[in-house]
Amino acid sequence: MQRHHPVVRQRAPDSWIVSCPECQRDNQQAPPVGIDLPVSSRAVAEMLATNHARQKGLDRKLAG
Repeated sequence: MQRHHPVVRQRAPDSWIVSCPECQRDNQQAPPVGIDLPVSSRAVAEMLATNHARQKGLDRKLAG
């Protein structure tokens, strides 16, 4: 299983996004729910990133 390292970034004052470079490179499957979609809360984005990393077997990091 490939390790995933999702990153939380703020896109606008009230918009957060979780990106995952490993999922972006995988052109065989659609990204999982919550990846590359804006959410209105940093807490929700953090939860999505943590859950994604756990499912894919590693930790996550927070951008800037």
